[in-house]
Amino acid sequence: MKKLLLFNVILFLATVSYSQSWSLTGNSGTTTSNFLGSTDGKSLYFRTNNINSMIVDYMGKVGIGIMLPKAELHLHVDPDRPLVSNPPTGTTTYGTTSGTGIPLPPAVTTFLMTNPNTGTNATDGFKIIQTGLEVALKQQENALFKIQNNGNGLTIDPSGNIGIGTNIPHQKIHIVDGNICAKEVRVSLSGDPCWPDFVFNEDFQLPKLKEIEQYIQTHKHLPDVPSASEVALNGIQLGEMNAVLLQKVRRTYALHYSIGKEDRRFGKERR
Repeated sequence: MKKLLLFNVILFLATVSYSQSWSLTGNSGTTTSNFLGSTDGKSLYFRTNNINSMIVDYMGKVGIGIMLPKAELHLHVDPDRPLVSNPPTGTTTYGTTSGTGIPLPPAVTTFLMTNPNTGTNATDGFKIIQTGLEVALKQQENALFKIQNNGNGLTIDPSGNIGIGTNIPHQKIHIVDGNICAKEVRVSLSGDPCWPDFVFNEDFQLPKLKEIEQYIQTHKHLPDVPSASEVALNGIQLGEMNAVLLQKVRRTYALHYSIGKEDRRFGKERR
């Protein structure tokens, strides 16, 4: 009887010991009562090369490279972290303390997201890079990069065109069904000439009033000015249209000036 009782005690202790163990080569039959962590309100530390590399603090915040995380996920690079003595082949290490290995540039923090469609190289997927005080968001695939809020936002295509209200921007900034509010808009023009000063050149041929009248009767708009249907279809080039309108104003002034000269000459001849 005593032997049987002793056997049951040993079996119970062995069962309790096994249930509290956690194998580093894999576990089976786990339940919600099996976990890796703490039960006393203390933080959980992870080490590499016997140096703290990651922490899950008592609030559940995760710090990588920092042991006092200030956010739910806090990444930090310490340029003074010691180099790994014998890093695995094909890997890089960082730091300035003496040791072997190839140091990464100091104060560079990188967050990389990849999936089966992107590949897993450093040049694949989506990356956030902090270099010193600068931060860069990089879409590293030949695909759209979207910033959205409740389904609305902007799109940057692989060529750098920005679309607002459209996922297929055709210009550097392409806005569909939207307005632009600015204190001032500056438009740079190119070409020679880019501004209609040539209207006042001595050799510039002013159109005849009869020709303008016939053109308007036929086309229902001024020469060199797009029609209403063309504007509805293609819009207008702001800089080009301002130049065209100024040209019309200067032509009108030149015509009036020319008519005035003729009137003065005719008046002298009559006297």
